[in-house]
Amino acid sequence: TALTYSLSGVDAAKFSLSGSSLILNAGVDYEALPAADKILDVTVTATDSVFGTSSSKAYAVTITNANE
Repeated sequence: TALTYSLSGVDAAKFSLSGSSLILNAGVDYEALPAADKILDVTVTATDSVFGTSSSKAYAVTITNANE
């Protein structure tokens, strides 16, 4: 089965895919995000090109501060 993955949602541009792993892009800075935007929303869709089906899962990723 050949699966392809895609991202959608309001914060999709802040993420990328590496194989089947969801990666937070470099440059997303806790201090630079507005208070209301500390939770990033992204949807991952897996599409099976053989059977023509797809399945989606929505994620809410909470960004927390790190000691630098």
